[in-house]
Amino acid sequence: MIAHCENSGDRMAILDAPPDLLPQEVLEWRMNTAGYDSKFAALYYPWIEVMNPLTNQPMMVPPSGHVAGLWCRTDATRGVHKAPANEVVMGANGLGFQITQAEQGGLNKVGINCIRAFPGRGIRVWGARTMSSDPEWRYINVRRLFNFVSESIMEGTQWSVFEPNDEKLWIQLRIAASNFLKRVWSDGALFGSTPAEAYYVKCDSETNPPEVIEAGQVICEIGIAPVKPAEFVIFRLSQFSGGEGAADSLSAMAVPLFDTATPLAAIFCSMRVRRASQSSAARAVPAAPARASTAGSIPSLKGFMATAIRTMPIGLLRPKPAPR
Repeated sequence: MIAHCENSGDRMAILDAPPDLLPQEVLEWRMNTAGYDSKFAALYYPWIEVMNPLTNQPMMVPPSGHVAGLWCRTDATRGVHKAPANEVVMGANGLGFQITQAEQGGLNKVGINCIRAFPGRGIRVWGARTMSSDPEWRYINVRRLFNFVSESIMEGTQWSVFEPNDEKLWIQLRIAASNFLKRVWSDGALFGSTPAEAYYVKCDSETNPPEVIEAGQVICEIGIAPVKPAEFVIFRLSQFSGGEGAADSLSAMAVPLFDTATPLAAIFCSMRVRRASQSSAARAVPAAPARASTAGSIPSLKGFMATAIRTMPIGLLRPKPAPR
């Protein structure tokens, strides 16, 4: 199945872990038996409990079918760029194993997406990683966003087949691709405060030299900066005195989302915001995305890391004086 998805290049495989395995056992199975390394596959654990409609009795089923429905629901409500995680598994009444936060952190590092039960919040998918060791293709939504963009542009430019391969065609292709990518950027799928920071389209004599034209080909080069999910959010809370505004104490509270080991995003709620991750939530913070260091060079396909500074009035953090 993984080979089929890799050969097709426009689909992903959703895999199930074997049933009745403990977290340490499924970790050993992943590392020693199922040593898959593919950006076109995702693995989920554990199995879930549902109600058998024929016998009206509970039964354990692999989660891949429910996860596929969750992917579709996320695509319809948020878009393909949204990581299919922190979403409720509809129809699930229980789990084959209750995973702790520490166990989930170890499994998440090796690409095992855990399904966990949270009091008052239901049963949720709590991971959004592929089975790839390449950090560029670590997240499911990044891989699927590239699939979506490439397939959409290919299907939307079929009119160009057998057209004269000249400057006029190159301009038309650039306009068609740029208009589509601008809509994708407007939907929040690409990182950057302006379209120029989110993507580029190059189709000219440089990408189409005479030998390419003689071969009957037209090459249009496209680069995009996808948004990536915030797996770990850190909140730092500071308490200030009412007199001089000096900090009396500093406490930190970490709220894990997916990964408990490698923070990708940090939101500092004290006097200033220091870093903004490549997530759609961080777009609200004024950012200064990294730019290419050499003039005229093609921007990197890697995502951009933004840094920002924002001052907060200390008076907002001071405790109100007691009434006299």
